Amino acid sequence: MGMLINRHRDRHDADASSGADAPSGDGGPDKSWTNPQLIEFAKANDIDLGDAKKKADYLSSIKAHQDEAAKVAADAEAEAEAEAEAEAETANGDDENPDGDPPLEPSDS
Repeated sequence: MGMLINRHRDRHDADASSGADAPSGDGGPDKSWTNPQLIEFAKANDIDLGDAKKKADYLSSIKAHQDEAAKVAADAEAEAEAEAEAEAETANGDDENPDGDPPLEPSDS
């Protein structure tokens, strides 16, 4: 009987390390996940659960973290696109003086 328990434990440990215990779907935690799965997901993704003790609190903390991460990623992508556009304009000669007129000298007034 001990061998059977050890075999089950070994299989469970292998499944846990591969993420097989997590419910399938879109990959994000939802109400179908158990509290231990949510806690493990949070640990694996460096998510602070704070004082959370209930599933709703775990899910709320995880969602807030994911929303913030998505916002940071979107902001970084938008900034990178703006920089790439600015570099492309500079490389094409498109600057603030498209007519080719000489720049105005600053006045001393």
